[in-house]
Amino acid sequence: MNGYTLFTLVNKKKYGNIAPGMQPEDCIESGSKNRPWQALWSTLPEKSRREWKSKARRLLKQTQAHQKREAGDEGRRAAERRRLQSQLARSKTNTFALIDLAAHFQLLSERMTGLANQVSQYRVISNLAYTLNNSAVGSLAMVYRFMSNLFSSLL
Repeated sequence: MNGYTLFTLVNKKKYGNIAPGMQPEDCIESGSKNRPWQALWSTLPEKSRREWKSKARRLLKQTQAHQKREAGDEGRRAAERRRLQSQLARSKTNTFALIDLAAHFQLLSERMTGLANQVSQYRVISNLAYTLNNSAVGSLAMVYRFMSNLFSSLL
């Protein structure tokens, strides 16, 4: 992109396809829509032309830098995607068979059942101690009944 191209693009957006001070019939008769813009460009002072040229160079550098950045971003994203895919392929944690899950839950339920039994035994023993401590006589029949209940629950 050069200064003239930037000048015509900006002014066409600003004024439409017709150069300022021109009539639509003049553009049709001339056969070229760019001829009025060429005439305006040639009448611009050299300082204005240099400004348009420097703006065009800056814009070109910015677009090239942006394109390089986007290309780098694409490369980085693709590399990250490949790295994650290779990590997933190497890891064994993402492959579970249904039988493995069933066995795991079976072991867990057995362990929970064992813990529940231990808690209930603790409650029975603590109830027995509470009963013996609070009763003045502590009848042997009551202890015997408690112990038989305890042993029957264990079997």
